Amino acid sequence: MSSVAYLCGFGPLLLDLAEAPLEIRCNTNHSPQIMRNLLSGLVQMGFVLPCPAMAGIQMETLWRSPIVAVAAAGHPLAEREQPRYLEVAAAYRIAPQYWGVECDELIRRLRLARTVAQPIHAVQPASAARELALRHGFLCFMPELSI
Repeated sequence: MSSVAYLCGFGPLLLDLAEAPLEIRCNTNHSPQIMRNLLSGLVQMGFVLPCPAMAGIQMETLWRSPIVAVAAAGHPLAEREQPRYLEVAAAYRIAPQYWGVECDELIRRLRLARTVAQPIHAVQPASAARELALRHGFLCFMPELSI
C-alpha cells in the first residue's frame, strides 16, 4: 500500500481511484477536520466540499456538482412536469442538506417566498436529507453527487 485516501460521498472520484495504486478508506467528516488530518499526516489525500484554503494544503477543484431538489416519487412537486419555481417549492416542508453559505442564501430566499411561516431544517449528513425526502415527505436541496 503506497498511501491511504479518505473520502466519502464522492462516488465518481471513488470509482476513478479504485484502480489507482493506493488503498482507500472512506470516512465522513467536516472539511476543517479533514484538512487537519491532512496537515497532521494522518491521511495523504482528502476530498472536501468548498471551504476556505488552509496554509500547507494544496487544493484544486476536481468536481463540481449542481444543487438539485430531491423529493419522493409521490411528492406533489415530483409529479409536476412544468418548471418548478421557488415560490411553489416554498410552500412545502423543506430540509436542505447544509452545504455552506449558498445554502444559507437559499433558505433566506425560501423564507421570503413563504406565505406561512414554517421551519426549514438544514441537516447533515446527506443521508439525513435523503431520509427526510424519501420517507417523510420533505423537499430537500443537496449536491447531486450526494444523492
